[in-house]
Amino acid sequence: MDVSGAVQWWEEWQLRILVLASVVNQGILMLASFFRKLHNRPSWFRQFLIWLAYLGSDAIAIYALATLFNRQKKHSGHGVLEVLWAPVLLIHLGGQDAISAYNIEDNELWTRHLLTSVSQVTVAVYVFCKSWPGGDKRLLQAAILLFIPGILKCFEKPLALSRASINSLVSSDEPILRSIDRSEAKIDPLEDFIEKATSSAGPNDTPATPADFAPYKLFVDLASPSPGHRMRMLMSFTALDDIQAHRKLQFWLHQTFYLLYTKQKMFGRHGMDMDDYPNVRSIVSLFVRGLAMYLPFAAIALFHQSHREAYIKEDVVVTFILLSCTAVLEFHVSFLNFDMPIENPRIQRPKLWRVFEKKNPRPASTIDSIVSQYNLIGLLVRNEHSKMMTIMGDFGCTDFLQQRWPMKSCRSSFKITKVVFKYVKSGWDHHISDVSTYRKFSDNRGQSTLERQGCYQELGWSLEGAFDESVLLWHLATDFCYYMDTGASPSQCTQDSCPGVYACPAWCKGSEHHEGAVLCREMSNYMIYLLYVNPEMLMAGTRRNLFTAAYDELKGTIVVGDNKSPVEEKDLTQRIIFAVDGGGSPPPDGTQRQQGGITHLAWSIAKVLSGLPEEKMWNVIQGVWVEMICFSAARCRGYLHAKGLATGVEYLSYVWLLQYYMGMETLAAKLQKVDHHRKGVAHGDDPLTSHATGPSGSSGAHAEGQSAGYRASEDPMEEIL
Repeated sequence: MDVSGAVQWWEEWQLRILVLASVVNQGILMLASFFRKLHNRPSWFRQFLIWLAYLGSDAIAIYALATLFNRQKKHSGHGVLEVLWAPVLLIHLGGQDAISAYNIEDNELWTRHLLTSVSQVTVAVYVFCKSWPGGDKRLLQAAILLFIPGILKCFEKPLALSRASINSLVSSDEPILRSIDRSEAKIDPLEDFIEKATSSAGPNDTPATPADFAPYKLFVDLASPSPGHRMRMLMSFTALDDIQAHRKLQFWLHQTFYLLYTKQKMFGRHGMDMDDYPNVRSIVSLFVRGLAMYLPFAAIALFHQSHREAYIKEDVVVTFILLSCTAVLEFHVSFLNFDMPIENPRIQRPKLWRVFEKKNPRPASTIDSIVSQYNLIGLLVRNEHSKMMTIMGDFGCTDFLQQRWPMKSCRSSFKITKVVFKYVKSGWDHHISDVSTYRKFSDNRGQSTLERQGCYQELGWSLEGAFDESVLLWHLATDFCYYMDTGASPSQCTQDSCPGVYACPAWCKGSEHHEGAVLCREMSNYMIYLLYVNPEMLMAGTRRNLFTAAYDELKGTIVVGDNKSPVEEKDLTQRIIFAVDGGGSPPPDGTQRQQGGITHLAWSIAKVLSGLPEEKMWNVIQGVWVEMICFSAARCRGYLHAKGLATGVEYLSYVWLLQYYMGMETLAAKLQKVDHHRKGVAHGDDPLTSHATGPSGSSGAHAEGQSAGYRASEDPMEEIL
């Protein structure tokens, strides 16, 4: 076939290929929506495919409509069935209900989608009216039946995006939760809330309703509600056990995902009590769903009764494929809509779905308990054995690939949530008594644990400076303690349970505290994952290059001695310990790095910890990591948590939501708090200056030992910004 023949073939088959590609892309988009519903953070390659399918759904349909417009403009005279494809392309342009937005920024572009819908509907109707030859009534009836759901779905998509936008969520027509009440006795709402929470009459308050737990407005950084509302929520959530609390968090994260990234809001299901269901909006949306589900099947029947023999054979085959696949894709919407989380027992799913669910029961937890992991020493081991990293290094793409090549995640979401839940509960029971102690408890990032365990004098300096540096130091110190030689048999500390997986925490069989040690390392690996892969969620201003600097320093450390590369992470860690503990030569760039490098600072922490009894050592490490996770979660914007739901639940969102339900302050509440200088309040009792009394909340006993970084939190705005 010469060039002219290829061009002629493409002119003939171009539109057929485009419409078939459009329906195939819709199928890929439907499968992609199921991957997103699993809330299992996909690999960067799978995320790229989902993103490509989402963009392609609009691009292919628009290109096909433009091609159809140009072909009919030439009056070729042999494309009658091609006109029937126009309303089908409008249905495709409406997208899949389970993936209305790929990321949260798409919701803000609803005006662009509205303009696209208006223009493409105009083109489709114009082409149909201009090119319809008449004569075949059955085909005309089929086209009309397809235009109805096509036009409705085209305009439903920008409306769904608009209702999930930030401004719409903030300014919704739901009842406003007031945060100011003139009848309240206290001027400071926080003081009033803490007094109620710590009083014996607190648990007798009215329990919270499901609507009180709805977190979607929390994700757009609204201020905290009134003290009474917070009190009801605190008492209701405190009454839950560990499993119930974890499932409650899973449910609301799942619900928020559906609200922001699907067309759930169009069904009126974002209200959690759902007493007003069904409402006008939900009835209209269900009506559109019904038309989109059943009218394509009616169109297939009408097309089957039309004069098919009078049309081009290839066009007939393509039309049958197009109509059948579109009908099947739209019919699955019924299962999608009733697969949404329902907490109200009065709301029942349809009988067909209940029969299917009875035969195929789902686990109680619909969101996989995945915690992302990254490890500095594990990265060294992986890169030593990866030819791909060597090749990418020659092109200067090593850092890009390392951020998108994840290490093996762990399923410890429930375990960590259980520890955090216990920590916040103990704060209310034993530490929080007024505004001063409340703020000190909220501002802890390890100081309280060190003070309580009597280690603050030796290790308090490690929490002085920037938060990202403290995370990196304690990450390396945790690894050093984990792999430190304690006299046990080397075979007892291998990674036999997961050979070849470098970042998955090993099961330390040489210690009776192995389970706690593994949990500590999982929290450590998650925090270093945030520092390197998702730094904006760890803390505003987090420096990713700290990780790369530490990586280069470790790489320079293991070059000392023989050039034999270690095979396992344990071997490499022990060689690093040997080098920094005086058994090796100083780094090539001099002794300054030897004395004050990140590795040596981390080893000095590990040496102090290793001098403690083993149980106490892991209790200290666990307490520091729990406080660091809570400290980071409380200082992350709700918008970032909402953004993270697009690619899978970030575990930090669990902790953030848990703290909110347990009465702790979010970043939005911190930004809106007021410094109350009231007459009769001593400076030492002022909530904004109470940090200087010491990490444990004692009245100045350790003020002199307090770090400069910890004292700097006297100014809340300075601490946040």
